[in-house]
Amino acid sequence: MITVIITTYKREPFMLKRAIESVIAQTYSNWELIIVDDSPEDYEFRDKVRDMVMSFKGRIKYVRHEKNSGVSVARNTGIKFAQGEYLAFLDDDDEWLPEKLERQIEKFNNPEIGLVYCRNYYVDDATGKTHEVKKVCHEGKVFDALLRENFIGSPSFVILRKEYLRNVGGFVKDASPCEDWDMWIRFAEHYRISCVDAPLVKYHDNHGEHHDTILRRIKGQEYIYEKYAEYFNHYVKCKRLSALSVLNRKAGNYRKALIYWLKSLPLQPFRLWTHIKEFL
Repeated sequence: MITVIITTYKREPFMLKRAIESVIAQTYSNWELIIVDDSPEDYEFRDKVRDMVMSFKGRIKYVRHEKNSGVSVARNTGIKFAQGEYLAFLDDDDEWLPEKLERQIEKFNNPEIGLVYCRNYYVDDATGKTHEVKKVCHEGKVFDALLRENFIGSPSFVILRKEYLRNVGGFVKDASPCEDWDMWIRFAEHYRISCVDAPLVKYHDNHGEHHDTILRRIKGQEYIYEKYAEYFNHYVKCKRLSALSVLNRKAGNYRKALIYWLKSLPLQPFRLWTHIKEFL
């Protein structure tokens, strides 16, 4: 069985309903669905969200946090209640294509595989435009590749073995908004990763308040850098420092941006002109 976990935060009922209906429409039928409501008590649609969820009959469980605790804590709450051997996550504003679970579960044909991801469509809710996101599907032992970048992407794209998640630990609140990247790195350190080379998720960009601020992105990137720096080769270390430099410059933290930039220079001095262009 697959336990599907949807965490919701200050989301209007129609968006969450769309996500739920995309789970119900799956061609793979052996699943349960847990909704974790992490909205604050004063959210105006909170009771409407609960009532909408409760209107669905069957394999859906609704869990409400007494206070907003963040997406990592909400996902860990869902994991605690999960009965399935496998876990799948769906953000409350995204939706799955009907064959998503079926095509991914087929990939778990080797006990060394701990996680399976897929590609996606990008949907701009402001314009209504949709396009398929093209990316290379990295498979096997991908720990080093994941240190370079989060090519797996959103939790909406992933199915993983619950037993293996318990071995590597749950989502870390301090890593937000890179808590998913941190989780994938820990999986890749111990297990093989597989991929369905097809877009099976509609990833919605609604340009709303859920978008990460630059300051939150800096915090998450710093967490990844500090936690995994000992594993970085010179190229990856330079890449991560350069990214932190750019983010801090965008945030107006020019002194910090300069510090990160200067740290990156000795790692790949032959890229001096590229370093200068990145900083400017």
